[in-house]
Amino acid sequence: KLQVTSDRWRRMAAGEAVDDATLGREIRAATGPNDVLYGGAFGIAGLFADRAWINGDGVINTLEYQEALRDRHLREYLDQRKVTHVVFVLPAPVDSTAGPIEVRVRSGLFEAFDVIEVDPSDVILERPTVRGLGQVVLAHRSAGASLRRDQ
Repeated sequence: KLQVTSDRWRRMAAGEAVDDATLGREIRAATGPNDVLYGGAFGIAGLFADRAWINGDGVINTLEYQEALRDRHLREYLDQRKVTHVVFVLPAPVDSTAGPIEVRVRSGLFEAFDVIEVDPSDVILERPTVRGLGQVVLAHRSAGASLRRDQ
């Protein structure tokens, strides 16, 4: 744990990463008070974002949410809840020339997932985080996102 913590502090001090509280404040600045965000495993960032947030990491959510993932109806689920932004983590910075970003959302209850496709032009915030070397957190307008139905 000491090594992980030391590495995180080193990366923050060097400006290579932002802490979750800073990330949350940046998300708040990039969104409006009536926006609803969707994403998982962003507890502290979500607290500092001070926005309505639907947890998507499978730890605390409803059976209805899990069924939406199982039945590949995540888009409808998010639309019904008026989600305006999604927040997720990628292993590398966005390549705006590579086409849509595919974000797999896995059910914590069922052996199932759904895919959100994000146009790189919809990315409004991209920051390296302390969660893992090279990881990037992205917030984008869900209006530009679509779901691909995998077979």
